[in-house]
Amino acid sequence: MLLKLDVLASTTIKRKKPWPTFAWLGKDVGDLFLFDSHRLSQLYLPSGKTKKKIPLLQSYLEEVQAFGISPSGLFVAGALNSGRVFIWNKSSATVKLTAVLDKIRNVQPGTKHNNPLLYISDCGKKVLLLSGFRQVFLWETQESNEALNTTSGMCCIYCKKKLCKK
Repeated sequence: MLLKLDVLASTTIKRKKPWPTFAWLGKDVGDLFLFDSHRLSQLYLPSGKTKKKIPLLQSYLEEVQAFGISPSGLFVAGALNSGRVFIWNKSSATVKLTAVLDKIRNVQPGTKHNNPLLYISDCGKKVLLLSGFRQVFLWETQESNEALNTTSGMCCIYCKKKLCKK
């Protein structure tokens, strides 16, 4: 089977450091975003330039422990050092925050395999944070997407597993 593909755009990114993650966010074809540990930028494909600041998220980026992107690309979530989780809905240009949860404040990554991982559902109503191999945090809401702009809409279920030593 032969698959023919056409190059629609080609560019060189104008940055010295590499971007470890990129994703298409939102419904527009040209919305390509680049992620690293504390940065999120939009890439303009024709020029290779990046939009440095996204005003809604700028105040949260310095204290991000982990990013998560929904499979549909409509939501971006971030676990913050302050013990909160933010969810950015790119389509409606809104950011919502969870209540502070002390157990996730400044989760210290040990090794590469111990970094916190964050996942968000396609609908943006469930967020899963894995902290190392021992802690699992799940936020869930039953409310409609419009009601999620408040901090009271999401509740957290916490689970801690004790590992057995042999």
